[in-house]
Amino acid sequence: MRTGRPRTKEFYVSLKGYKIIRLGKGQAAKHVPQHVFVAEQALGKPLPHGAQVHHVDLNKGNNANANLVICQDQLYHKLLHLRTEALWETGDQHKRRCGFCGEFDSPIHMSVLKTSKKGFKYYHRICKADHELPRILRERPYKERPSRWLKNAHSSM
Repeated sequence: MRTGRPRTKEFYVSLKGYKIIRLGKGQAAKHVPQHVFVAEQALGKPLPHGAQVHHVDLNKGNNANANLVICQDQLYHKLLHLRTEALWETGDQHKRRCGFCGEFDSPIHMSVLKTSKKGFKYYHRICKADHELPRILRERPYKERPSRWLKNAHSSM
């Protein structure tokens, strides 16, 4: 005997906002994100391990072939999101956002830090120094601070 609500729709929307479709019937039914199914149909085979599907217009409900890009890995998928954000914000897809001040700038004027989540963080050196200075001042005893810091501290008072 079946318990619970019967599903009357062809799909449901996951908590992350993706359309999930049901393939097959009964116990053998498999629930698959619709954008992954559409990408696999276009490719003609299952997606390779680690591949991700990117929505060009960032609309998770638009699963048209022309709106989907198959990314080889998460790093390339993140790069597409970075470039899309930069294009929309500045009109130049090559600019990056500083992780400290939030301003967009050319990567030539920025440093790059590899993060633990398989990504990169761009920043201005001066922004990082301004961010870390209060921590450095808290951690070092007063006598160990360079004299240039002491002069700046006294001149600002």
